[in-house]
Amino acid sequence: GTLTSTGMTSVGSLNNSGIATIATNSVLTAGGPVVNSNEMNVNGSVNLPANSHLTNTGAGTLNLAGAVITGTVTNNGDMNVNSNSRIDGNLINNEDLRLNSTGGAAVTLTVTDTFENTGSVDGSGTGTLTINATDYINGVGGTVNNVNVVGNLLNRSSLTYDEDSFLAGNLTNDTTGLVNVSAGLDMRGNNVTNRGGFTIGTDAD
Repeated sequence: GTLTSTGMTSVGSLNNSGIATIATNSVLTAGGPVVNSNEMNVNGSVNLPANSHLTNTGAGTLNLAGAVITGTVTNNGDMNVNSNSRIDGNLINNEDLRLNSTGGAAVTLTVTDTFENTGSVDGSGTGTLTINATDYINGVGGTVNNVNVVGNLLNRSSLTYDEDSFLAGNLTNDTTGLVNVSAGLDMRGNNVTNRGGFTIGTDAD
């Protein structure tokens, strides 16, 4: 079925296996966990209690467009960032997070605490994806392609830039990390510490 939240809606917990939409300027307040196993469109606000998660399962698609989510978000499926959105808490990405802007827009996803990635984060294509996080950890198994980062970035896996991008924070490439740069990468005066593999190639432009 279809669940559309407009205005102010309060629930205990929410387990969505249909299509759920939190409309622009609306607020969904949950007293427990929110689990999506099909399609969830967050265009408004979702408020979670302390120690509860919004979990997007392996079968789920989570679309953010002007979203403000208070609490921890765990993505085990597909997560699309369509326009500027914010997570007031932690973001744990174990699967696919991608830019899905309209008309080549510049899109920012703000994470007020830690963003930890062991999946894929892709900002390739038309438009740009910027992750603004207090700490960005690209863990073992994680891949990051053409994502601007505001905040300190710790890379323990694969970091690729073949489109012009920027890092507005310090980059630490750990012993298991591989960084490949073949485009303009503006570090904006920040520091690079390399303990792994770091390759700078030719910019095709």
